[in-house]
Amino acid sequence: MISGVLARLLFFWFALLILIQPSLSYLDYLLDLAVKSNAEYAAQKAAPAGGVTPQLRQEILDNLAAAGFDPAQVTVESTSTTVDRGERIDVRIRAPRLPMFLYRFGRESWPQEHYAHAVVMSEYVQ
Repeated sequence: MISGVLARLLFFWFALLILIQPSLSYLDYLLDLAVKSNAEYAAQKAAPAGGVTPQLRQEILDNLAAAGFDPAQVTVESTSTTVDRGERIDVRIRAPRLPMFLYRFGRESWPQEHYAHAVVMSEYVQ
C-alpha cells in the first residue's frame, strides 16, 4: 500500500514537470523574441538620428518593461556619439533570463541573460 502511494506521488510530480516544461520553454522563447525585436526596432529608429537617443533608450526600456523585464536590470548599449551618414551603428541589449528548467541536470550552467545585437548604417546628415 505504501509503495502504491509513493508511486502515485512520484508520478504526479513527474507528470507535473512534463506539463510545465513546454510552457517555460515557450515563455523563454517569447522573452528572447521581445529582446531581439526591440534591438532591431532600436537600430531602425537610430539610423535617421545617427545613434540611440535618450528618448529611444527610454522607449526600449518601457517596451521591455511591458514584456515583463525589470528596466533596472536591462542594459541598452550603443555608440555614445552621433555618427555621420554611412557609418555603423551597433545596438546591444542584455536582459536577465528566467530559469528554463525546474530541475538542473548536470553541472553546466544555463544562459543567464537574453542578448540581442542589431547593426544598421547611419542615415544622419548634418
